[in-house]
Amino acid sequence: MNYTILDASLAGLFELILVVTLLVITVVEWIVMLLMKFSTPGKSLLYSFLANLASLAAGYIFSRFSIDIGLAGENYSGLLIGYVVSVVIEALLIQAISKGIAPKKVWLTSVVMNTVTYIGLFIILNL
Repeated sequence: MNYTILDASLAGLFELILVVTLLVITVVEWIVMLLMKFSTPGKSLLYSFLANLASLAAGYIFSRFSIDIGLAGENYSGLLIGYVVSVVIEALLIQAISKGIAPKKVWLTSVVMNTVTYIGLFIILNL
């Protein structure tokens, strides 16, 4: 078996996992937004997608500056830092693009939707 070809064919696996994870988290957080009656379904989906894209970009930028917000190991400080960064980035972005939604509602929604996804992430990491 030619392992070089096998390795090359798996080169895009990380990107695929990243995209699938982004989509799953977007849908989960969109459902939370719907349950909290945040906005219309279409706007909530847009807010969720853009917020998670911004959060992903922030995580990438932080990782370029060697700020460890990774998930590896038994030290969960990276997970906690990632949670706080996600809540702040997502709330700030949603507040900036949503009109007429009270800041308290935006921040509460950001905390709840990120709590749900990070608890799920914590459970998956501990399987």
